Amino acid sequence: MSTLTLRASRQPQHTAIRAIALQLRSVREPGIVVFRFALGTVVVALALYGYLIALTVSDVMARTRYENLATQTTTRVSALESEYLSRTASITRERAALEGYVEAQGTVFARVGGGSTVALSGSGR
Repeated sequence: MSTLTLRASRQPQHTAIRAIALQLRSVREPGIVVFRFALGTVVVALALYGYLIALTVSDVMARTRYENLATQTTTRVSALESEYLSRTASITRERAALEGYVEAQGTVFARVGGGSTVALSGSGR
């Protein structure tokens, strides 16, 4: 008999829940519709705001990384320029000959004249 009592007591409870669910689904009052729309808009705006903040932070981190890379590259180029200038200052004919370089023979140079004339002069004639 207790089983029948349980079933009898559950039946009205399920009916009440169904009635409440149907009421909630069928509510189309303008105030509730506007509230739901406003709530949805706020949720979407907050999600978009969070995404854009994360994107901004990511871009700032990438910019910092690339600025550091540019600074390192500039430092390396400066070091190479200094090395180049010190090596070119120490080049002499004797050292070039020791390194295997020879003076070019029969070179031809182009020279631009006053207006639009081009003259060739050579040392190998």
